[in-house]
Amino acid sequence: RDLHSFPTRRSSDLPYRPIVFAADEREEFDHAQGPAFAFLMRRAFGLFVDVAVVGVAFASFAYRWAGADLIVPSLGAALLVLFLSEALTGTSLGKLIVRLHVRRSNGKSAGTARVFWRNAFRSVDVVVVGALVMLATQRRQRIGDKIADTVAGRSPLGPSATLAGVTILAALACGVAAFGDGAHTFGLLQSYARKALFLKGTV
Repeated sequence: RDLHSFPTRRSSDLPYRPIVFAADEREEFDHAQGPAFAFLMRRAFGLFVDVAVVGVAFASFAYRWAGADLIVPSLGAALLVLFLSEALTGTSLGKLIVRLHVRRSNGKSAGTARVFWRNAFRSVDVVVVGALVMLATQRRQRIGDKIADTVAGRSPLGPSATLAGVTILAALACGVAAFGDGAHTFGLLQSYARKALFLKGTV
């Protein structure tokens, strides 16, 4: 038979199906965060390593090579390292130790822009509000995570992440002992702590 003799259906007769792009589809991803409070403690410890420990290491090298007590700039440098490491690798020294990785809520790579915005609100999240928001949300997202659509969850390295993080931390400690003035920085922190306790007692 002639092909033109078969009945044809016009596009207007077909049922409507909206066009859905792959980028618009929201994928479910198991971030394997574990119990809420334990997860919160893991994130807090990871942040402590990333900011306090790395900052003290920077301060030790700063005193050794610059002859100045650069505690505050060193903490700023530690925050910069935290941002760069998350943007480039999705994790950081502290997150390696506690087996965490930053990614989008759908499991894809976070990217530099999203990591920038999640870190831009870190000072707000350090306050108790961030912890409360994290415990209240389904994916344990703090305010910066909600804005950037990022989630901190399981590391793809598994137990190897902790081993890698502890190895890097040990190498950093050895570097401070060998090439920095760790003893001076530790004594300086002790003096700051004594002053803080003294001021607290006089208030």
